[in-house]
Amino acid sequence: MKDIPHVNAVRLVSMKFSTEPEAYTRAVINTLGELNDLCVVNPLRLEIETWFILGNEITHEHAKLVRRLNNKGITVYCNTALLGGVNDSDEHIHSLAYNVRQAGIEFHHLYVAGLPIQKKWNIDHPVDSYDVVDIATKVRREGSGREIPRYIISTPLGEVDYGLTASFVHDNGLLKIKLGCYDISYYKGMDEKFVLPKGVTTDEGSLVIPVSGLLKTNEFPVS
Repeated sequence: MKDIPHVNAVRLVSMKFSTEPEAYTRAVINTLGELNDLCVVNPLRLEIETWFILGNEITHEHAKLVRRLNNKGITVYCNTALLGGVNDSDEHIHSLAYNVRQAGIEFHHLYVAGLPIQKKWNIDHPVDSYDVVDIATKVRREGSGREIPRYIISTPLGEVDYGLTASFVHDNGLLKIKLGCYDISYYKGMDEKFVLPKGVTTDEGSLVIPVSGLLKTNEFPVS
């Protein structure tokens, strides 16, 4: 990777960070630190991405591990999936955001919908978009500015910023999102043989993507 000029960061996805922090022995941390190249010319920064669902999953062991990795110049990021009936409340995510920040972890993405686990779980336990508004409001109002994640919908065409780069549309009782930034010419510009994924359609040039496991009961998707 160091031989590719435009690559300046590599992010390692690690569930063990969350579930088995003790696996990060001093030898492992030292090895990761040696891979982290923070030079002025052509740097290659190493990052770690992990997942937490609830705030009480984060322990003192995680905080201690983050400090040791930070001392090697390695940043730890947290992504979270909203799961209906599990953590889809403003209190749950506010607690998670606070504990993540207290441990020195950067709260990166809060996935509202679209991940495989959400497609499986939330189809029977849908997340209400009104609750997403409550979550965003509470985290912004009561938390530190460094605790605020990006609210993301994962789609076959990539990640979409919830309420910013797409709008909700209803189609025969199904909830879909219409992309506001990219049309099919954008993707064909990268690959002239590009074909729309199954289920993705067009509407006056805009791409429309089905979203499962998410309900829209309020008029405005974000506040």
